[in-house]
Amino acid sequence: LGYGSDEIAAVVGNLPVDGDASDLLRQALQQLAVA
Repeated sequence: LGYGSDEIAAVVGNLPVDGDASDLLRQALQQLAVA
């Protein structure tokens, strides 16, 4: 998707520890889209 590993690590680090995997993925992609 063109995101660097630093960008992905920052977004994943901000996600909640628990939750549904599909919801967490959706949140991560939304955060990357506006970054």
